[in-house]
Amino acid sequence: WNAVKQDDRASVQGYLDRYPNGRFASEAKKSITTLDEQAKLAEQQRSIEQKRKEDELRRTDEESKSKAADALAQQKKDALALRKSNAEKQEKQDIQNVLDRYADAYHRRDPDAIKEVFPNMSNTSFKNIRDELKRDRKYEMSLIPEEPRISGNQATVRCQQSVIITDEFGKLKNPPQHMITFHLAKTGDKWEIDPGT
Repeated sequence: WNAVKQDDRASVQGYLDRYPNGRFASEAKKSITTLDEQAKLAEQQRSIEQKRKEDELRRTDEESKSKAADALAQQKKDALALRKSNAEKQEKQDIQNVLDRYADAYHRRDPDAIKEVFPNMSNTSFKNIRDELKRDRKYEMSLIPEEPRISGNQATVRCQQSVIITDEFGKLKNPPQHMITFHLAKTGDKWEIDPGT
């Protein structure tokens, strides 16, 4: 019995198999029961630890997937916001270009160019502009726009307008600066000045 490793079940069982009725048989049986209980507890502990690790891995994996999904959703949201911002900037630039073309057409005294950016102008208004530009030697217009207000395919822009006209007799006319509101409409992908102006 002294040669038996007390913490080794196989060694204790070997003793019991050789000496089933030996002097230490009862103690060997108790040792086996204790070792079996310890082994069972150790197995339960390993099982609990394994489950804890698996749960931790699963939770970490779920957190990673959730973070990745959140990051992807944020990227999509940011990309959408950027596209919207870029589209809005482009719309504002397109509106500014229409106003620049309008002022430049007056500077060149070109009624047809005015009609290009203001196609729905009444015939009477067009005739009056054409006649005025024929009479005047020089027509300079500057527009300083405020931020356009865009709603769908409609926009309004308040501008500070200043005009310097040299009439047919060479006389300089310089009407006072004033605010003018342009109404624009978008047809297809093209902004035009609307008759409401």
